[in-house]
This record gives sequence, C-alpha cells and structure tokens, in this order.
Amino acid sequence: MRIRQLSFILLFFVLLPVKVFSVDKDGNGEREYILEAREDFLAEDYISAEQKCRMAMAENPGSFQANLLLGSIIGKIPGREEEALAYYEKALEINDNYPAIYGEMSALYGRLGLDEEMILVLERGAQVFPKDATLNYALGLAYFMKKNDPGKAVKYFTIALVGQPKNPKLIYITGLSEILGGNMAKALEYITRLREIRSEDLAVKLESVIRKRYGTQSLNVSGAVDTYVEKPPSARPPAAEEGSPAAVETENDVSKNEVNVSPGTRTVRGTGTVTIKQTYDLDGETSSP
Repeated sequence: MRIRQLSFILLFFVLLPVKVFSVDKDGNGEREYILEAREDFLAEDYISAEQKCRMAMAENPGSFQANLLLGSIIGKIPGREEEALAYYEKALEINDNYPAIYGEMSALYGRLGLDEEMILVLERGAQVFPKDATLNYALGLAYFMKKNDPGKAVKYFTIALVGQPKNPKLIYITGLSEILGGNMAKALEYITRLREIRSEDLAVKLESVIRKRYGTQSLNVSGAVDTYVEKPPSARPPAAEEGSPAAVETENDVSKNEVNVSPGTRTVRGTGTVTIKQTYDLDGETSSP
C-alpha cells in the first residue's frame, strides 16, 4: 500500500490548536485594543481586528500579545502568510513559552507548499517542548504524509500518545504506521487499544489493512465449503483482454483442493464457477475473514 494513496487519512487527523490570548497588564490603551482586536478576530472580522491590533502595537511595539494576535489575524488572510510568519517569529523572540505558535507556523508553511520548512519549525517546537502531544502529533503526520516515513512517524506518534492515550484517531494512525513499517505484532496492540476505548469502527479498519498487507488469496476449487459447479461457457462473465492486469493466469494445478496465488485480480480459465476464499496469515496463525 503506497502511503500517498492514504492521503484521506489526513481528514481524520488535522488538528488546529485553539489559542487563548491573555491580556497585558501594562497600559490601559494597549489592553483595550487587544481585547477589542480579539473579539473581532473571533467574529472573523479580520480587517477591524488587524487595525485594533496595530493600535495596540503603536502603544507597545514589543508586546508579545499584540505580535501573537497579529500573526493569527494576518494568517487568516490568503496571500499574507509570510507576513504572519514574521509576527509569529517576533512573538517567539519575546516569549518562546507558547507551543501553539509552532503549530500555527507549520500550518502557514504548509499553505505555502514549503514542506521542509513546515517540518523544521515543528522540530524546533519539539526541541523546546519535547513532550507536547499536539506538536508531536503534527510532526508524526508530517513525516507520515510528506516524507513517506512511517518509521519516524511512529516515534512522534508514540510520544503524543503519552499525552493523548485515548485519542482514537491517534491510536489508529500509530497502528497504521506500524503496519507500513512492517511491525504487525505492534499494530495488533493498537487494535486492542482501539477496542478498549470502544472505537470498533477504527479497529475494524486497521484489521482490514493488516489483511490486505499480509494476506494471500486462496482459490478453493473443491472441498466441503467451496464447490466447482459445471456451467456452459455462455454463463461465464467475459474474460479480461489479454495483456491487462486482470488477465494474468495462474499456473497452479486447479485440480488441487486449494490453489494459492498472490493478492490481486486473477482470471481462471475454463468452464464452471470458482468460489474465492481469502485467508490471512496473522503472526503465524491462519484465519478467515
């Protein structure tokens, strides 16, 4: 399974931090402007919010709150991402004790299509806040989706799970990374964790991935369960064209009870009906879906 084909998983895992802006105690004018700017920001009136925030900065250009809020406001306006990044950097120079800033900056770099910068800023944040669940979650997703590196993604997802042990989407993506990294035994542990928090739908999906990743198809031509019933050629579905992926013939002896072939679509030549039963080798034990 190619990781790029799993980009839909991003729909499960995109997480934007909610910033809480406190208010500087120094100067009533600055304080009032920031309060009003924040209200406009929450109301999505970004033009008015920016004007009031700049008034606050006129009172105190070195205000952490004003630079942080202005970065958030401008970051909402398409085409002004680089300007917003500059205000975030200024806020970090004043006070680097806000992990959410790194997450917001990574989102802006992502909008600009600068994947390397996006990962670098998340790594900067993770160095300052090594146990922050949100930063490690985002960093894991970046390595999973942008770098196609599930092994490194697991490292960050595992750290994030310490802070968010019951997050079903995080558990799922961690298990998926383990599967793609070849660690099926560990992936089975995450299926158990999903069931422990009653997330049966994601547990089933993860099981399905394991089966597709490690499974084999078995053609049961005869036997107690599968039967081969003779029918005239006209009753058969049309065969795929020669040379197409679906027209690959098996070289196995179809007179045997079971014929194993690699996963994929196969056309069985001859008259009659063949029932296909899938079996999967899960850590040495064979089971049927």
